[in-house]
Formats: sequence, structure tokens, C-alpha cells
Amino acid sequence: MSDQDSAATQTTWTNEAAEKWLSRVDGLERSGAPIRELLMERAHLQPGERVLDVGCGSGPSTAAAATAVHPGGIVTGIDIAAPMIAAARQRIGDREMEWIVGDAETYPLPEGHYDAIISQMGLMFFTNNAKAFANLARACRAGGRLVGVVWPTRDKISTFRFLFESVRQNAYRVPGAAT
Repeated sequence: MSDQDSAATQTTWTNEAAEKWLSRVDGLERSGAPIRELLMERAHLQPGERVLDVGCGSGPSTAAAATAVHPGGIVTGIDIAAPMIAAARQRIGDREMEWIVGDAETYPLPEGHYDAIISQMGLMFFTNNAKAFANLARACRAGGRLVGVVWPTRDKISTFRFLFESVRQNAYRVPGAAT
């Protein structure tokens, strides 16, 4: 990701998407609970582990991970959007947690530090997957694990099929033109 691309992504999340997300955060977090439970089940987090939560948003998966690694563990949430990290701090606090405003693709994470890296719908937003996953692999200890939940392709999600069909049908319509 170029500095320009990174700045554009950060600006979008700071000014647009973060505000929309946070205006509906309670409902979104509730609807994501089953996904979060699956993520925690598959991550097999243990007391005392160090965990990185990529694209942590307002922090529900970070909080779930902190509960799983208690006592003695610590969870770091990283998100590109400062408003999301601010909301996470406010909603969850700092109990056994660290918060980073940064892009997990390029942020200088400590080498070999994390026992597990988790993500609830944050991994699919990287601009350069190879660079991002290399950075995450470097930050994970030998024998550590990466567990993430991502959307399937948009043709597998009925909401996206409806949305994109609607967009496609209206994309080339000129206002006032005969159809």
C-alpha cells in the first residue's frame, strides 16, 4: 500500500465508515456475536497468552479475547481508524489490553511477540495481502496461530447480491432518459 493509499483508507475510515459504524455499534456488535463466539472457539486462547486482534473496531472481539487469556494474558487491539480505537477504549477500558491506531499491514509490530493473532472481519481489507500477512507472521511467535473470520465472496451473501444487482440495474441509467 502506498502512503497515498494508506492515507485514503485511513481518511475513509476516520471520516465516513467509522462514524456510520459507531452510530449503529450496539446492533452491529449484537449481530456479530455468533461470529465472535466461533472465532473464540477456533482460536483456543489460553490464560497467559499474548494476542493481537487485527481490525478490532470498537473492541468486542478484543474484550472476548481478554476474558479468554485472563489471568496473566494481554490483548492488543489494532485498527486503522482512531475513532474506532477511541470507542473501544471507552466501551471496554484498558483492562489487560493495549490499543494501537495503525495499519496492521505496515505497523512495526514486535517480532515474535504474539501467541495468537485473531481477526473478526478485519483481514479482508488489506491492500497488499502478501505484505500484510508477512508482517503478521513476523509478529507471531514460532508455533503461534492466526485465526480469522472473513466474508465469503459477495455472490454468497444475499444482502450483497441484492445490493449489487440493484446497483448494476441502475448504473447506466441516465436521469430523464427513456428506459
